[in-house]
Amino acid sequence: MTINNLNLNNLTSSMPIEKPNSTLEDKKKAAQDFESLYLQISLKEMRPKLEGGLFNSGLAEEVYREFLDEALAKEISKSDTMGLQESLIKQMD
Repeated sequence: MTINNLNLNNLTSSMPIEKPNSTLEDKKKAAQDFESLYLQISLKEMRPKLEGGLFNSGLAEEVYREFLDEALAKEISKSDTMGLQESLIKQMD
């Protein structure tokens, strides 16, 4: 299948973009959630990969570590010490 002479340059100009009316609290919550997710992924990647070990690093340990990373990320993002939330809120305006 081929598409000839397709011009997408004017496509977006004809469609109005509506921004939802978000309150500052909505923006803060979204920024905190994003920062928490970012931190959770970062914590997981920083953790050394353990293979074997005394209990063979099974599924239970993996689930425990995921819950631990999630809890740590939420607590860190609540403190707003990274500065990522402030930057995200400015970008939403």
